Amino acid sequence: MKSNVKKIWAIIATSLLATSNMYAAYGDSNQQKQQSKQQPNQKAANGKSNERVINPPARPILSNALDFWIDGELLWWKARESGLDYATKVHSTEFIVAQGTPTPGTTPFSERGIATHSGDVKNPHFHWEFGVRAGLGFNLPFDGWDISLAWTHLNSHAHRNGTNADPVYGDRLIPKFQPVAAPDQFYTSTFAKPDWRLHFNTIDLDLGREFFVSRHLTLRPFIGVRAGWVHQRYDVYTNLFTGPGQNGFIIPNPATGATVAVDTLSINSKVHMKNNFNGLGPRVGFDTEWRLGAGFSIYGQAAASLLLGHFEVDYKATLNGTATNTKTGATSPLVLQPSSLHNSFHDARATADLAIGFRWAKRFMDDSYRVRIDLGWEEHIFFSQNQFISITNTINPVLPTATGNVPDTSFVTSDTSRKGDLTLSGLTFAIRLDF
Repeated sequence: MKSNVKKIWAIIATSLLATSNMYAAYGDSNQQKQQSKQQPNQKAANGKSNERVINPPARPILSNALDFWIDGELLWWKARESGLDYATKVHSTEFIVAQGTPTPGTTPFSERGIATHSGDVKNPHFHWEFGVRAGLGFNLPFDGWDISLAWTHLNSHAHRNGTNADPVYGDRLIPKFQPVAAPDQFYTSTFAKPDWRLHFNTIDLDLGREFFVSRHLTLRPFIGVRAGWVHQRYDVYTNLFTGPGQNGFIIPNPATGATVAVDTLSINSKVHMKNNFNGLGPRVGFDTEWRLGAGFSIYGQAAASLLLGHFEVDYKATLNGTATNTKTGATSPLVLQPSSLHNSFHDARATADLAIGFRWAKRFMDDSYRVRIDLGWEEHIFFSQNQFISITNTINPVLPTATGNVPDTSFVTSDTSRKGDLTLSGLTFAIRLDF
């Protein structure tokens, strides 16, 4: 009897244990179902479920692939830089021609009651240019990380056909880039023309991880390194002065050896400048993608970098001109020495990158390959890249004398760096192949 009771209690205990296990399993199953209803089922690029996985990888997973990708991009960008204004054209209705024929050595203009009523700051016209970007990437065999390398190249330029001014009718041209220690005869300058060139290159090395934030939204934060080479050239051609010279000033004609009495001077200048920057520094940012379905999506990128680099800034001005005797018409070339300045220093420069656009991707050949096409708009800012040297000469335009008004040769010369940001913006068309 006792043995039977023991057997019964053993059977009851076993039954209770089995029942509790079944109930626990049923409860866990219900809990999982409730969680799956509350949270969307995330899927990786290979279509497998990532249920209950924190931030599952979102990078494409291909069959029998090498986990590499390559991409090529065509850029249609416009480069702009502030601080490249090369002249100011002012208009004065009270700048009138004196009555009668002026005597040699005097200015034909009346300087009484000069007043500037309006003016225009002249800048070069920037052009749209084509550039390229090439990239290579590899999917690392660890937690969905990837590494990528991209090179961006653009050559751009800006110019203007020329700005003219006629002082007889009250137009005056004030050039912004002038030769060192050259009299600032801006009140009679009549012409200025700019020519700007840009050679732009960057190399970006990034380490990132793309993961799902929700069913249709992915995020890829990255860190990396950027190297940049930003080389600029700026030439400004200016007619510094065309007008009466100093009466009785005699100079020899180098061609004939004869002397010429200077009555009219014409002085032109070419200012050639370069501004080269080479830098290297850290880069951080993120890519994001909103997947719309059928392979279409909207993508975006934001990044920033800080480049520690070296500036090499040069300034060189060459002058040429002629002196003319208004009575005889004899002319003689002026012998003018070139002037130059140099600046070299290390400094850090910040950059910012923004991009947004549309994307389409599709797999083919049994998921062995994947092609992706992007069309978007990009903005890139390189802060304080303009370090061109500007020369300012402060003098009086004419000096009254007993025989008439003559150019004033007293002046004060100062040089400053033209501060300004370099901006590159435009359309980007990209094709990427994963294999």
